[in-house]
Amino acid sequence: MDTIKGRCFPLFRRLGSVMLLPLFVCAAVGCGKEKAAPPPPPVVEVVDVVQKDVPVYMEWVASTDGSVNASIRPQVTGYLISQDYKEGDVVKKGQVLFRIDPRVFQAALEQAQGQLAQEQA
Repeated sequence: MDTIKGRCFPLFRRLGSVMLLPLFVCAAVGCGKEKAAPPPPPVVEVVDVVQKDVPVYMEWVASTDGSVNASIRPQVTGYLISQDYKEGDVVKKGQVLFRIDPRVFQAALEQAQGQLAQEQA
């Protein structure tokens, strides 16, 4: 066993020196390079500073909700003539919110009155 160890050790020594030699050559050649020229200084603007008050603006994304959210539903159908309130206004009980075209209702009333008159005659 000693003879095998004795034979392998010089082989590894030679192989190691052969492998390290190119490494040292590359390191020596790399050290001789010149450094690159430094980049030119950046271009900057120069302005005069003036002290003054600057308003602070802040923006937030949010949604709002009323204390009472009411659904407005009609009791009759018809064509709207006007909307007598603005979105978000405070309204009171009994306040007119919409005006509906009365012609359809007036015609139905006159027809019912005519039928009543015929039946009474």
